[in-house]
Amino acid sequence: MKNKPRRLHGLSCSLLALAMALAAAGPATAQTTTTRLQGVVRDASGAPVPAVVVTAVQLESGLRRVTATGDDGSYGLVLAPGQYEVTAGTAAHEEQKTTLRLQVGQTIEYNFNLRPGTNVASSVTVSADASPEPELRSPEVATNVSKEQITRLPQATRNFLNFAALAPGVNTSHDELRQEFSYGAQGASNTNVFIDGSSYKNDILQGGAVGQDSSRGNPFPQNAVEEFRVVTQNYKAEYQKASSAIISAITKSGGNEVHGELFAFYQNKSLVSQDKFSEARGEDKPEYTRWQPGFSIGGPIVKDKLHFFASYEGNYQDREASVFLGSNQNYAPGFRDQFKKYEGLFQQPFRSTLFFAKVSANLSAGSTLDISGDGRTESDIRDFGNQLSREGATDLRINVVTGRVKHTALLAAGKYLNEASVSYQTFKWNPTQAGTNDVSKEYQGLITIGGRPGSQDISQKRFALRDDLSLLNVKFVGDHVIKGGVTFDYLKYQVVKYQAANPAYIFRPSTFTTSASGLVE
Repeated sequence: MKNKPRRLHGLSCSLLALAMALAAAGPATAQTTTTRLQGVVRDASGAPVPAVVVTAVQLESGLRRVTATGDDGSYGLVLAPGQYEVTAGTAAHEEQKTTLRLQVGQTIEYNFNLRPGTNVASSVTVSADASPEPELRSPEVATNVSKEQITRLPQATRNFLNFAALAPGVNTSHDELRQEFSYGAQGASNTNVFIDGSSYKNDILQGGAVGQDSSRGNPFPQNAVEEFRVVTQNYKAEYQKASSAIISAITKSGGNEVHGELFAFYQNKSLVSQDKFSEARGEDKPEYTRWQPGFSIGGPIVKDKLHFFASYEGNYQDREASVFLGSNQNYAPGFRDQFKKYEGLFQQPFRSTLFFAKVSANLSAGSTLDISGDGRTESDIRDFGNQLSREGATDLRINVVTGRVKHTALLAAGKYLNEASVSYQTFKWNPTQAGTNDVSKEYQGLITIGGRPGSQDISQKRFALRDDLSLLNVKFVGDHVIKGGVTFDYLKYQVVKYQAANPAYIFRPSTFTTSASGLVE
């Protein structure tokens, strides 16, 4: 069966987060790739200080954001997640500094209490251990997974989705051939994954994210993920195509110093026990090796202005599947003997390659540009073993390529923040013949020989434009941000299924008899 390509035009013109809560310190909207820092600057008497310049400098890249406090001493900054040195001070007050770690999607409050002083050069540095107030300004139910957790917590597969289990109610799959996550009673298809604001939703197959249906591979290189946020309830309209959990991840960027990472993981059959059934049949222990190398590197092209980052992860596995004749004794011994050539241990190679590259530019004090791309290629020889011969093997091929450009700019002296992005993604899921093209013959209770019955070629292409405009520091019974946006998605799906393209015959021993010589009677 062949389905003609299906095109979907999606134009959604909506205010993405116009929910303003009328509280003493009202909530700010959620952000898919940014974080918000706000607070009040006061003097020693506790009175608010207006017109104080508050500067935030990202320690790794030198990105600088500047704002001034209002008449009530309040300030607000929308920033890319990361570690910042935040400074406030005037000619009449000593400069005060603090170092804060801001995570994606959070709204964090930090207040300054300035001491009187006339020497501009003097400063008071607040310890980096001083924490901002807990995040209480978003109705989202969410859990942030930090860079340190991703780096230090052990896991066997290097699938960054597994860290979503740190969020209450989130489940990760224990099926080796379906590496996915879910939330509550809903399945993985109800989730969505955003990376740097780009959707990785699988619209035509299962698994939630592209490439995760029936795959033992990973969707994205873990060493390229800076941090992410797991949102499970009350998420805003800026997220899409999900009814349970959402992951919003941001990728690493280069800084003013060259940093790199190199790792390798190796496992062989000596570290894996043999299953009791094959051991009882007297079979040799199957071969098994898993080799996962990877590296990342980032640094400056032009200090404080232009930076790069690149990463690679591989996953190369070789295992063996045992093929043996069934125990049905209705076949004569001579007839059974002609199928012994199909018995034995046969290799099942799995190959996966992931890569990511990014260039970031600080165009000005209020303008940044990020250009990035990632790719995934995967091949898995499978679908044989026990009474299924190697002749009917499948080669499951998966290919995903994504590219994106994002521009962020402060407008009107910092009153507005505009985030514009364009992205393109192709995804192909293609199980094909990896054995013979011979007619399939199933001798029930004995063995199946010949090729697989058919193949599939399923693809999804997404072109997306998005522009979000935020009005910052709105004063109305508290501090608010009003955010609106427009998205345009052009989607093209193609599904080709060759159902029963290869004839299959089923032989039941009750319908014929076999002689000792192996001939059918």
